[in-house]
Amino acid sequence: MRKAIRGWNDLESMTMPTIKDPTYVFQEISRNCKNFKELKIMGHLDKIFAFSLATYLPNLKVLSVRCSMLVKEALIIILDSLKYLEVLNTSHSCFVIPYEEGRYRFISNIDRNTIGEKASRLRQFITCMEKPCIMCQRTRMDCEIAKWYKYEEGNWKDDEVSSLAL
Repeated sequence: MRKAIRGWNDLESMTMPTIKDPTYVFQEISRNCKNFKELKIMGHLDKIFAFSLATYLPNLKVLSVRCSMLVKEALIIILDSLKYLEVLNTSHSCFVIPYEEGRYRFISNIDRNTIGEKASRLRQFITCMEKPCIMCQRTRMDCEIAKWYKYEEGNWKDDEVSSLAL
């Protein structure tokens, strides 16, 4: 993976699954891809992922974690640390808390005021804040990763940041 990223000097955006420790990926992007501004994560966003992102890609402008599992503290790290972030998509995501090594518990009540206040500086904050919609329910049923092949044609790009909805 490192060797591949070294050859992608013009890389501006990427869609990637969650990996346990993304540090090496973000280090290579930081060193070799000076125009990199947009990232879409599919899976879950935990504190390790958020710290790595904030450390190595502090100039990120667009982040999508749509239909993912989000650790609240990780989202706060992102909102506090990525000063150049303009667009954040958390739509259809589930908030979780870690409770055992590698295991998470879904939570329904988070401090939406804190998240909303921190996100208010963004140009665009895409989320399902009112109540869980059908896509939120599907994400939760699919245990963190939406299985798009099971859903209606075209649903995979609904509610996505336009530049990442390819």
